Amino acid sequence: MTGIRFVGDWEALNLPWIDYALTFEARRVEGQDFFATCTFPVGGPDRCVSLVVGGWGGGLVGISCIDQLDASENNTRGEMAFNNGTWYQFRIEVREDDLQVWINGAPMVNVSIKGRQLSLRAGEIDTCVPLGFASWRTVGEIRSIVVQRL
Repeated sequence: MTGIRFVGDWEALNLPWIDYALTFEARRVEGQDFFATCTFPVGGPDRCVSLVVGGWGGGLVGISCIDQLDASENNTRGEMAFNNGTWYQFRIEVREDDLQVWINGAPMVNVSIKGRQLSLRAGEIDTCVPLGFASWRTVGEIRSIVVQRL
């Protein structure tokens, strides 16, 4: 696994923990697995999840973890074909009671998180907290990362 992590002082920069949108562009350069999995906070540094992008062999999209179920096992699981070399636009909206994700303007995830347990999948992904991107046996590129209050 390869990744990058935001190392600035979230609090000092007055970045939001909730009620924000995170947008970015990403592409898989080569490989067949996740290339832009994004870990982000949902209310604080100790409550983060990951948007899996291209996991489990290349096409899975979803949120890890909700109620201890990773993206391949919970109701956020979706499938999308990702072509190597193609840039994709992502938008994540984090609100108190729900998470929404769009890819290239199309809705991909819309899930209520009210009363749900949110966590990270066990393993190295926790090194991406509070905000980071990771790839698995894949070369990926990320650009145009923006955090905006809603």
